[in-house]
Amino acid sequence: MHTNTALAELWETVNECEACALATGRTNVVLGKGNPDADIMIIGEAPGEEEDKVGIPFVGRAGKLVDKALEYAGKSLDDVYICNTVKCRPPNNRNPFTYELYACRGYLNAQIWIVQPKILITLGKIATYEIIPVSPAVQKKSFINFLKQRPYTRHNRVILPEYHPSYIIRSPSKEEDWLNRMKEALNYEVGTL
Repeated sequence: MHTNTALAELWETVNECEACALATGRTNVVLGKGNPDADIMIIGEAPGEEEDKVGIPFVGRAGKLVDKALEYAGKSLDDVYICNTVKCRPPNNRNPFTYELYACRGYLNAQIWIVQPKILITLGKIATYEIIPVSPAVQKKSFINFLKQRPYTRHNRVILPEYHPSYIIRSPSKEEDWLNRMKEALNYEVGTL
């Protein structure tokens, strides 16, 4: 099946989903954007208010920072596919609850299976812990440890955790380092796994 067709069918399924309470408050399902045949997939945590309005991930302030990182790395949307762990906006942009992540996990896994990226760039703790399952005790430790230990490999994919751009917006002094790490991640050479 062609990638675009498979993603269109997935969107139809997700659009009908009522597996958790997030479905009752959504304006639009937010599935993904970019190149569905990309080697790089960027995964965030959840749609925000702007994303919910238009049904496209990373179009708000955090999205502008992701766009800046792509440009800084010499990349564009032609080089990546971007999605979130959950496909509906949590109220007041709160973090997704565990059961909401669970309800959407199959959709995220389907996106990964359809796109077949070689590299997953996970933005923030929530996306990282969805892709690299760790115990709650490990989750309580500093997220910086995940950054220091990258890259990870799982299911023959390279996983590169990074701070979520919303954190960088709140900590502008860290933007330059973040852009440099994102540049490195977006230009990572996979090699033989």
